[in-house]
Amino acid sequence: MAEEADHLFVYGKLRPDAPDNTEPLGNTCGAKKAWLMGGRLYCFNKGGQDQAAVRLDEAGHAVAGYVVKAACSGTISALLQESESKEYSPKLYERDIVEVRTEKGEQVFTYVYHRPDVDISKPVPKGDWLQRSQR
Repeated sequence: MAEEADHLFVYGKLRPDAPDNTEPLGNTCGAKKAWLMGGRLYCFNKGGQDQAAVRLDEAGHAVAGYVVKAACSGTISALLQESESKEYSPKLYERDIVEVRTEKGEQVFTYVYHRPDVDISKPVPKGDWLQRSQR
């Protein structure tokens, strides 16, 4: 397993194609559609709003998202800091490096924010945030 990565895997409101992405990440240099294998996506409520959370080590499941590269002129730490200020609060999420596979079959080591303690009563169908049921 890699000790460092220069990519971030986004799967909820920070996905570039998410309709509720009102504040896209600015410190990026491209995004590729990707899957996190062996993880599962859940929806939880925080402050009256649906939030996405990945739980790792869920064999037989996968999470749809995008792997984004830190801006050419920036660093991964700036990208991580920005994502934490917009969605993945360190108070709720843990950060680890995992391997994801792009839709073209590339394997990429990337940071992912996950919640081992997320309530598992609301899994997101097909691991795709855009397919969750909205109330």
